[in-house]
Amino acid sequence: MLFLLAFCFYLTDASHSKLFLMHGLNNRPSVLVPMAQELQKDYEIIALEGHYRPTEKERIQVASNQTKEEFLSPIRGLMQEQGSSNGSLLAYSFGGLIGLYLLESSQIKFRKIVLIAPALFLRWYVNLLRPLSYFTSYSLPSFSPALYRANSSVSLNLYRHLFELVDDVHRLLPFKNLPPTLVILDREDELIDSSRTESFAKETQLLNWEIFFVQKCHDAKTHYHHLLIDEYSLGKKCFQNLTKKIRSFLSDT
Repeated sequence: MLFLLAFCFYLTDASHSKLFLMHGLNNRPSVLVPMAQELQKDYEIIALEGHYRPTEKERIQVASNQTKEEFLSPIRGLMQEQGSSNGSLLAYSFGGLIGLYLLESSQIKFRKIVLIAPALFLRWYVNLLRPLSYFTSYSLPSFSPALYRANSSVSLNLYRHLFELVDDVHRLLPFKNLPPTLVILDREDELIDSSRTESFAKETQLLNWEIFFVQKCHDAKTHYHHLLIDEYSLGKKCFQNLTKKIRSFLSDT
């Protein structure tokens, strides 16, 4: 299953506008390299270790005794240090959930945010893992494609962070601090309840949310619908269309 492992990197152009990226749970940090390469046409890439140039940092595990705050602190600190209010956020899955939480609970601000398959509402069967998540000393096998996963197993403590953050974000509703937001979804996403996400935006009248549904092209190499991040997972034309949409959204004033 794909969500986030708690690292991000940023891009900045000559005017010091930054774009922070956060990947999903048990993703290799480098899974966002194709997206970054597309965006570097408009931004100069400044990568943190393990994100743009894969290293041994690709395989960091979350300790069984790590608290949620210890998990979030480096992310919050990086955004504060680099001045997130001058830039935007692009976050995938669990990364999107973390971004929403920091926006609503901290002094973190962004000019715009792009959420790809954000883990705001989970499929019912994903929530079946909640009771297991309290056994933090154990791990579960990862079922995400080997090309994308950081580790062959996922600490149940990381799942505990996921479920706690879902609950935390729901308690913060309705959102009060969101900038213009592009939400990218696949109607057939296996992990994220995209219909509920769309309904939530309509019911709460999030006028600054734009929902954009994507489909996989015939040349996509995986039919896993939660993967919406590169040419391999979407197909060449569909990935080009996605990056075009993201670039247009971020560049609009």
